[in-house]
Amino acid sequence: MGASGYNFHKLLSLWLNGFTAFSIKPLRIATIAGAFCAFMGFLFGVWVIIRKLCHPEILAGYSSMVALLLFIGGVIMLMLGLIGEYIGRIYICINQSPQYVVRQTINIDQDE
Repeated sequence: MGASGYNFHKLLSLWLNGFTAFSIKPLRIATIAGAFCAFMGFLFGVWVIIRKLCHPEILAGYSSMVALLLFIGGVIMLMLGLIGEYIGRIYICINQSPQYVVRQTINIDQDE
């Protein structure tokens, strides 16, 4: 038996290329993660405001900064994911590769 010429780095690079070359699914995951982070940052910000109104003796600063960073980071990730999806769709259209492949046909003549 022969030995593989691929080391771990080459195999990881091959997997990453195969994972990202034919699909916009990773971009969709980034979009969803960004929307989730932005939503959680918004909810955390509302919670910080309500907590500050109910207990005015609580010092403001750390919690509000974390909420703001989470919200802004989520919005940035959401926008980058949306831009990436547009670029991915442009790539699929320019490449003229089909978005699906017919594996099997039933009751269709081969002459057609």
